[in-house]
Amino acid sequence: MIQATYLILISGIGAAIGSVLRFGCLELASKWFGRLGDFMFLGINLIAAALAGVVYGLQPSLFANTFLASGVIGGFSTFSAPIVDLADNIRLADKRWLAIGRMFLLIIGGLLCFKLGQWLAN
Repeated sequence: MIQATYLILISGIGAAIGSVLRFGCLELASKWFGRLGDFMFLGINLIAAALAGVVYGLQPSLFANTFLASGVIGGFSTFSAPIVDLADNIRLADKRWLAIGRMFLLIIGGLLCFKLGQWLAN
């Protein structure tokens, strides 16, 4: 019981750190990249996938894995944003294919980035 409580606490602390990092990236993206900042959620998720692959490849202890993978990386990634983007734009003829393309890049790119991170860790 005590271990589960620590894991929940560690995951929550990591998620708070990750979400603050994501917020900072999203705030800076529009200032630094202008309209390309709209693609930042894609970049964040691809970076998160690569980092998750690194953590997976390193096979850290349960506590380190919980803090890093479930916590920091889970808080940093934003998997709801692409779904909302797709749902908002799928019905708009001029934005439909861009939204579908971003979703495709997220899924395929995420898998490739995860494998790359895993390969780098090994």
